[in-house]
Amino acid sequence: QTKKECNELAVDKDLNREAKVLHGDIAQSHRETTLQGFRSGRFSLLIATDVAARGLDIKGVDLVIQLQPPAGAFSGKADCETYVHRSGRTGRAGRKGHCITLFKHNQEELIKQLERGTQATLKRIGSPQPVDLLKATARDAFEKLESIDTKI
Repeated sequence: QTKKECNELAVDKDLNREAKVLHGDIAQSHRETTLQGFRSGRFSLLIATDVAARGLDIKGVDLVIQLQPPAGAFSGKADCETYVHRSGRTGRAGRKGHCITLFKHNQEELIKQLERGTQATLKRIGSPQPVDLLKATARDAFEKLESIDTKI
């Protein structure tokens, strides 16, 4: 994920209260403050480039979402090492975790390369259908309405 994509995601109105950004253009002191905030639970979403893929041990990460499968810039082939490091931010120290990798139909070959290179079978699930999105949105709206004090 690029720095620009991280910044764009972080300003999404549905995420911005719970998300902070971590990438190479951010000063080291700010990165450390951001990591400390994530570790302590002050916010629940960390949107990061591969700057967060290696060397960070953050307890309690149970989900990593990759916006696309990693591929070499020049080769176009799947980058298994980066995939493993990104995925490895979750499920640490014997805990369970999940990694979701979003991909387009034309990236299926990259997914197959990742499977061969990591000797793992990646479960494919389809994208949400419009009716599922409507149900989820309606459920969310209903929960918000129910939380309003009736005395108002």
